Amino acid sequence: MALVCLPRQQSRFTISFANVCHRYVAPSESLAGQPDTLQLRLARADFPGIISIFVRDYCLKQNFKLLPTCDNKRIQSGAFARKPCGRSRTNMSKLEEMSIFMKVIEHGSFSKAADILGVSPPTITRAINNLENKLGSRLLLRSTRNVQATEAAEQYYNDCKAIIDAIHDAEEKIKSDKNDISGKLTITSPENFGQKFLVQLIGEFSEIYSDIRINTIFTDKHLNLVSDKINIAVRLGELEDSFYVMTRVGMSKKVLCASPEYFRMNGFPQHPSELSSRKIISISDFNDNGILLEFPSYKTSIRVTPSLSFNTERGVLDAAISGYGIAILMYHDVYEHIKLDQLQIIFPDIQTNIIPISILHSEGNKITKRTRLLYDFLVDRLRSNPALSLKA
Repeated sequence: MALVCLPRQQSRFTISFANVCHRYVAPSESLAGQPDTLQLRLARADFPGIISIFVRDYCLKQNFKLLPTCDNKRIQSGAFARKPCGRSRTNMSKLEEMSIFMKVIEHGSFSKAADILGVSPPTITRAINNLENKLGSRLLLRSTRNVQATEAAEQYYNDCKAIIDAIHDAEEKIKSDKNDISGKLTITSPENFGQKFLVQLIGEFSEIYSDIRINTIFTDKHLNLVSDKINIAVRLGELEDSFYVMTRVGMSKKVLCASPEYFRMNGFPQHPSELSSRKIISISDFNDNGILLEFPSYKTSIRVTPSLSFNTERGVLDAAISGYGIAILMYHDVYEHIKLDQLQIIFPDIQTNIIPISILHSEGNKITKRTRLLYDFLVDRLRSNPALSLKA
């Protein structure tokens, strides 16, 4: 937007200029402290080059001033017309026009509505004209002293007010819901991890915040947080870049372990090469070539084929505790059983990938209070769990 300052004695030019270019300029009040000037407000995004040239030439000939907010070089080139400093008021939304119409009805004046909304009177006029043209009906009867609403305007005002109030109520409901801790949350996690680490934590959280209903989905499938309406997810493994907010809470890796009873019956292996003759238990996700195990400190590797395999970590764990063989399991799955002397790790320097454990949500900085409460609770409790720290 640009303001061109014209001498008041040139009012004939001002009036003529405004009449010819009324779509592009709007006369406003004189500048404070400069009663001999009159402003023209250039507010159109599509202000034509021919008009900008006319303004430039006339201003230069008459030695008119330009306000500090307007760059003279930009006026001369017409650049300001293509880069307006604000939104053109000629492209109002229907809601804006309705809001303007309501203000005119409520205050009975175009000028008062303009003052309250912080726009020029011609903007008010254009909005009302646009509404009347779209509706094909006269809404307001104007006179020099007042504005009178027609019967159609009274009905339209009631309908507009209902729409605006409904929008306001919807916005307030969203704002209120964001800060309301009551409601439902859905959390998903890999099945074994959820059963081992989350059931108790979610139960404790529910005791503290009884107004929050929690739905848990334990599955090894990676559900989509948005389409599946998930508030919080726990993930094991590296995550691809995404718009989710993620916090790492721990890490884990695969280890070899067996029960003390198994070692008493079969002896403790002294070298990784002995594993080829031992009964290996694992999850059933290996191929026909078996599982390659690498041992850096022994400078050797060995490929083993499991004698027992299960489709769940729980099955592998139970078989290992029962003494049926040497199991390949995740460290966080066996931690408590090691502390209880139910299992014992062998060859702890086995080379394996470190598996990050993360919590994520998709609400960004618009996260609701109840989601934030559960998210922070789980982050704090899981980070403090030694089973997720890889420290024996």
